[in-house]
Amino acid sequence: MSKNRLSQIQSKKQETEEEAREEAKQRLHGEKPWEDEEKTDRVSMRVEPSLKEEFERKLPRFASISDAVREYMIRVASGESDV
Repeated sequence: MSKNRLSQIQSKKQETEEEAREEAKQRLHGEKPWEDEEKTDRVSMRVEPSLKEEFERKLPRFASISDAVREYMIRVASGESDV
């Protein structure tokens, strides 16, 4: 490993350790370092029901997921459905 790359790794390690120390100090004093971060709602990250219903309407029920994916890819390739 070159000296330059080794020094980059060492400096990154030092930065990470310093950040961890700062976060630990904040937690020790009762501060929450992630308090300002945006929280995501698990429900909002799911597929919208209307999209799921539309997808199920376009593709009939299959015995396996691989059959459904194969049929979907055939429809996309032939232009019957869009990605």
